Amino acid sequence: MRSILRTLGLLACLCAPLGALAQDYEGGRPLTGTWLQTYSTAGQCPTCSIAIRRDGDGYLVSSSNGWSARVIGGPHGAVGGGSWNTQGAWGGPLQVRLRARGDELELSMTAEWSGASLTSTYIAADAR
Repeated sequence: MRSILRTLGLLACLCAPLGALAQDYEGGRPLTGTWLQTYSTAGQCPTCSIAIRRDGDGYLVSSSNGWSARVIGGPHGAVGGGSWNTQGAWGGPLQVRLRARGDELELSMTAEWSGASLTSTYIAADAR
C-alpha cells in the first residue's frame, strides 16, 4: 500500500509541471512554420527568422543566424535546448522557450555557459 501511495505521489509531482506548461501555452497559433523577427533585446535584425517543424514528439527550430534547438511541448509553446555555432557569450549550449500568442511568437533564450539571455518577438510569415 505504501509503495502505491509513493508511486501516485511521484506521478502527481511529475504531471503537475506538464499541466502547468500546457495551460501556459493555450490560445496561440501552432508553432510550426516560418516566423519573422520583429523585436529583440539583442538588437534589431530585420532579416532574422526562425523555422519550426514537427519532429516526432517535439519540434526542430532553426534560425537564419546560426542557432538551432530541439524543443518539446504543446502545439502553442515548448521548451528545450540547442546550440549556437558562434564564439563568445552565445557559443555553446542554449536553453530555449517558445510561446505563441495569436500571430506572434515569443522566444526566450539563455546561454548556459555565460548566463547571457535575450527575448525576441516574431510574427508568422503568413500573417504579413
